[in-house]
Amino acid sequence: GPVVSGGSDAIGSGVYSQFDGLSRRNRIQYDTPMMGGFKLGLTHVQGDAWDASLRYSAKYGDIGMKVAAGFAYWNYGARTDVADDGIGGSVSLLHDSGANLTFSSGTFDREASSATIDDPVGYFVKPGWKLGLAPWGKTNVSLHYGRTDDLQAQDDEFTSWGFAVVQNIDKVGAEIFGFYRQYDLDRTGENFEEIDIGGIGARIKF
Repeated sequence: GPVVSGGSDAIGSGVYSQFDGLSRRNRIQYDTPMMGGFKLGLTHVQGDAWDASLRYSAKYGDIGMKVAAGFAYWNYGARTDVADDGIGGSVSLLHDSGANLTFSSGTFDREASSATIDDPVGYFVKPGWKLGLAPWGKTNVSLHYGRTDDLQAQDDEFTSWGFAVVQNIDKVGAEIFGFYRQYDLDRTGENFEEIDIGGIGARIKF
């Protein structure tokens, strides 16, 4: 999770999670061929961990909609200091008009040693628009809101919201972007001030 500080106290790491399963670890993976838009994946991960995933992608031409979704179950294996297992999933929609939406959510089952804290739950939602505002490329605008409860301490409520703009310059393969985010942690008996983060930048593809 993010490590952000400021105000009267610090919002430390470990209060936010994307619930992305076993993330980037060494693994052996098998994916089935695509069947009717579905694909099944099975992996064995270092530390006797494993996961299973189901992905779906399709385009519905009659309504001008592209859909991509995924759902996963993972088991932490020998890493019993973390948790037993978890589940998570996401879905993204893109309409021919340029309107798009992404939603994700997840949780994991804590070990008995952490039973004093409820199982954490998180979700993230991001609406966006691809706009033809400039003659040299699409302008992508998005908003986001995310929340994670009970990850580091009982009754924790971590929230994040913000927006981003990306301007494409097609002729030179460049992107110019800017973003703003705010982090906030609500914890019983603590007083954390919101953290504001912003930035601008550019990327050129060769």
